[in-house]
Amino acid sequence: EPPAQTMQFTLDHIAAAAPIRFFAVGGNHDRDAFTACPSLPENLTLFGTAEFGSAHLPGGITVIGRTLPRGEMSSSEFMKGFPPADSDYRIVMLHGMLSTGTMFGGDNEFLPATALRDRGIDYLALGHLHTAKHEHLDRRCTISYPGCPMGRGFDECGQKGFVVLHINETHTARAEFVPFPGRVLHDVSLDITEVDASLHALETAASSLLDPISSDDMVRLTLRGEEAPDILRDTSYLTGRFSDRFFSFEVRDERSQRFSPRDYQTDISLRGTFLRLVSESDETPEDQAAIIRCGLDALK
Repeated sequence: EPPAQTMQFTLDHIAAAAPIRFFAVGGNHDRDAFTACPSLPENLTLFGTAEFGSAHLPGGITVIGRTLPRGEMSSSEFMKGFPPADSDYRIVMLHGMLSTGTMFGGDNEFLPATALRDRGIDYLALGHLHTAKHEHLDRRCTISYPGCPMGRGFDECGQKGFVVLHINETHTARAEFVPFPGRVLHDVSLDITEVDASLHALETAASSLLDPISSDDMVRLTLRGEEAPDILRDTSYLTGRFSDRFFSFEVRDERSQRFSPRDYQTDISLRGTFLRLVSESDETPEDQAAIIRCGLDALK
């Protein structure tokens, strides 16, 4: 749950933006945050958990919303208070994930699509998914997940932003995705299988992928592919080479060894003995690869 000072910071900005009107539904991270505030700005409408609420705007536009209550609820219970279809352009706000089930809410914040279909909804504005997604619910309804306004980890890469809905006098609408001018996260994959064994070749291959990325962004370079066990390329070199070029830079090493125990049967050395011991162990292939990488680095 957001701390009180975060909520007050948010509400202060909403109040300062008047006469712009704001509408909100609580989600799984802030379901009770608004209701815990002592007062809300006059230009903010909060849709609560009791039933659907609605607000009419000039131009024949209605905004409808409800906050999912904790726990599960049947479709008939949840749709309580939902206004019947009319001639307005109707925007419905919900926080959750469309599902094929029949129950609203639960741990996954499910929203049964069948209960929302053919309800006279023109635009279904959804939260919960952190990646932008746009599709259709029925012949009339457009679904929009704008995603989060800024990525918070390398599982949320790519351009983030928000959606502006342009509605004309005839209620024809156009949704425009507007990129948010914040830092973008990039998880860049480099397959080293065909890259020459030298550090210079590795740096050149990495540069070709990283050069187009803004210096303001956050970057993870993930090394993939197969290498022979005797090729030891220190990833700390890449970290040192590129860390000053970006706001944040890290290297993830997911290389595997192109390794056959037969190649080292007659290798009379510490390396050969080590590789034979690992290959004869009961470890999984993934763990064997990690042990070989660590052991060869130690021997070097």
